[in-house]
Amino acid sequence: MWQFQICGDDWKVEQLTNYANASTLYVYFRPSTQDMFFPGYRGRVKRLKMNQSDQVFNDCSKDISLDDWGGFHTIISDGYPKSTTTKMNCTITYTTQRSKYIRVWAYAFQSDDADRFIWTGSESDGQSNFVVYLSGDMSGTVGWALGNLQVTWSFTTGKPYRFYQVVQAYNDSTLPSPAENSCPNSGQLIDMTATNSATFSAIPNPFNSTYGYLADTNCSWQFGNLPANHQLVLTLSAYTEKCCDPLRVFGLKETPEATYTKIVGPHDLYAQTVYYASKEIELKLLSDSTEQFTMMSGYVEAIDCSCPQALIQLNAGDKANIRFGRGRTYCRPAFCNTTIISNRNQLVYLDGQVDTDILNDRLTYMDTINNKYLFNGYNSDYTDADSFSITFEAEDLNLTQPFNGYSYNFSTTKLNMQMIYKELCIEEMIDLHADMLLKPFDAVVYSLNATNCNTVAIRAFLFGLPSGYYLNLYDGDFDTGRPITPSYSTNDPMTIATNLLAVRIVRLDRNVDRFHSIFTINPDTAIVFGPKFSFSTPFNMTNRVNKTTLLYCDPIGPDGTYGIGVSTSEDSIFELYRGASLRDQDRIYGGVSKCNQSVTSTIVPTFIFGRFITFQSVSSILTGEFYCQQREYWQDGSDMTSGVLMAPTYLSNPIPSTPNNYTFILPSQQTLQKIAVTFLNNIPSNSSLIVLVDDGNGTKSTK
Repeated sequence: MWQFQICGDDWKVEQLTNYANASTLYVYFRPSTQDMFFPGYRGRVKRLKMNQSDQVFNDCSKDISLDDWGGFHTIISDGYPKSTTTKMNCTITYTTQRSKYIRVWAYAFQSDDADRFIWTGSESDGQSNFVVYLSGDMSGTVGWALGNLQVTWSFTTGKPYRFYQVVQAYNDSTLPSPAENSCPNSGQLIDMTATNSATFSAIPNPFNSTYGYLADTNCSWQFGNLPANHQLVLTLSAYTEKCCDPLRVFGLKETPEATYTKIVGPHDLYAQTVYYASKEIELKLLSDSTEQFTMMSGYVEAIDCSCPQALIQLNAGDKANIRFGRGRTYCRPAFCNTTIISNRNQLVYLDGQVDTDILNDRLTYMDTINNKYLFNGYNSDYTDADSFSITFEAEDLNLTQPFNGYSYNFSTTKLNMQMIYKELCIEEMIDLHADMLLKPFDAVVYSLNATNCNTVAIRAFLFGLPSGYYLNLYDGDFDTGRPITPSYSTNDPMTIATNLLAVRIVRLDRNVDRFHSIFTINPDTAIVFGPKFSFSTPFNMTNRVNKTTLLYCDPIGPDGTYGIGVSTSEDSIFELYRGASLRDQDRIYGGVSKCNQSVTSTIVPTFIFGRFITFQSVSSILTGEFYCQQREYWQDGSDMTSGVLMAPTYLSNPIPSTPNNYTFILPSQQTLQKIAVTFLNNIPSNSSLIVLVDDGNGTKSTK
């Protein structure tokens, strides 16, 4: 059986059982590209007897003298390259007398974290011992020992594992060589109080013709004397060695079993690799003469671990900024928390950039209602919270990728706010809406008082918050009340155990849906929701004597619902109110009304403009059906149709100057029909009514 080993850009050890009886083995080399980084190849070939299987499989019965095995030995798990679950414990000690060094290379290694390999030996420079633990996926790891090496492995979990390791005796006849300590600043202690960044390189002259560090390089660097509340971070900007020139890094924060040494495996050209240390870092580079034209350089930074300020008070026109590690990597471990306090007359705008390790670290936003993660990228939004906090937690880990951290800019926008005071003990029910908010950052605050009627709860029907609004509830008055989390539901009202409630609505966008909600102290109020198109919805309310039922049409788009068509059964006795109201001035059918009695006592309206109509049952049964009209006109071809035009009821000043338009259209086939307009009450002195008539033939007149 032939066995050959190639050293170069990649190590490769093969057994060729198909050529066991061949007397000659030919090895051809053909470069795929012309590249100055790879000047050639080097390897060795050996013919093995077929009964020497213990050279390539596990044998725990004896130690191995590499001098007796042609200078190298291979350890392979059963069934490689497939994984195995065989349980075993083994220790082999490798020695050599003919060579000075022993090099061990994990060509492949994968195991459960609880199963592991351990390399133990003397450092190749003879100054100290080293211990390397292999578990998980550590393919490509390399170690050097001086004269002897002990390899121990323990696989007891029954979990799958596989490994392929090559142990080789190695002797550089040129050591010591002119390349030893030839690196810039080699052997020096670099004082990190004098500079926050220091570079290192194994290339004597970056511009020389060799384009790489020399063969048999032996260099070291130390970085220490760290300022208070700082941390050292090592970044490798170039490390092109693929196999056997180990760069050892001392002083890193590691797992408890490897608190002192980290052997850096192969890296690609210009790979950015970051390692963290608390107090000091020492680097050692040893190269052989096998590979040349390689590079190793990087820098060490002393980064400030101070967190952003813990408390920020933002008043009108204020701006503030927080940052942690932004523009460079951040410290580990870390816990930073910043609380921002605002007031209810303004909104705070957050503009942030985040680049954190989302697998191991957490950046969160939290206020009295919301708690959410802030993910990488640009994060910008307004917040309506009285105060909020941004918290960052970074775990104590070594990473092989740098992260920049986070930064946030804060600014305030004052609200154009108006106050509306309502006595729920008098009105019993109110439609809280945002129709008076005409532009972004307009706001209205409703103060709902029920202290004079011994009520213990206010019920809120929140039909969903359209995009472009903020809604805030406060238990108590507006300035000092406790924030309450709104509950949006189309089925169940929100019951708030208070008799004094403040409600703030803020408009954020110009193109938003209309927002309406119902607040009442009547525990028997029920709401029936209509369809979003002109399909009838039945309602059947039994045992509702002297109880309130609202019919509601969900607004669609900025123009919203235009009106409600309704019909009731003959045995239903009720009072009918326009809008969400039980006030006499809003009663349009049944009972005593301030409207025209001759109309309200005999004509049951079948179409009412608006989103709400309110029924107060007099009989025990209230049945019928209704539909929501989504268009900007009322069209009906029946002979007996009445409609009630609801002039707007403004709750605040100034009254909007935009007129309310209502359109009535008769079908063209109903030529004998006419439209009659009856006024139920007087037109206010500060209002005007214009009627434009179009006969369908192009003739228009104003009444």
